[in-house]
Amino acid sequence: VKVPKNATSGSEQIIQLLAPGDVFGYKALLCEEPYGSSATAIEDSLVCLISLDVFNAILEKSHLFKKDIIFTLSDDLDFAQNKIELSNKPARERVLNALLSILTVYGLNEETGELHAQLPRKDLASLAGLTLETTIRTLTALKTEGVLDFAGKQIFIHNKAQFLAKTTSV
Repeated sequence: VKVPKNATSGSEQIIQLLAPGDVFGYKALLCEEPYGSSATAIEDSLVCLISLDVFNAILEKSHLFKKDIIFTLSDDLDFAQNKIELSNKPARERVLNALLSILTVYGLNEETGELHAQLPRKDLASLAGLTLETTIRTLTALKTEGVLDFAGKQIFIHNKAQFLAKTTSV
């Protein structure tokens, strides 16, 4: 599931990719305000909707649930801070980070090296906070270096250890 926001320019920027079990929209419940984003499934997904009344009842009765919400808020704050820091990084680092996010959330076919999620280049560019052209140029450079390969929407990481080393060295 991708969570996009519309920029003032009218373009869409993916602010988060959600993995199975992730929660979103809880801030709107906590603040009792409308949910200001959208969410789009990029693969078959099952989504659970919790009403404000049920959310508050669980929050009232379960200290463990409160603690989980605090941890989720903390994780989301860390994620936002990292996203802000990344916005000042070079395109290569931003594309590698976006690919690492996809790898972390959706995984990799260990035999073929194919990332399980097949995002259009436009979505990859949005996730990296770059233009489509810059993203394609960066992917092509990474392909030339042997870091990855691609065919259409499919991206292949044949050497996961090499890829992870590149993401930590930038």
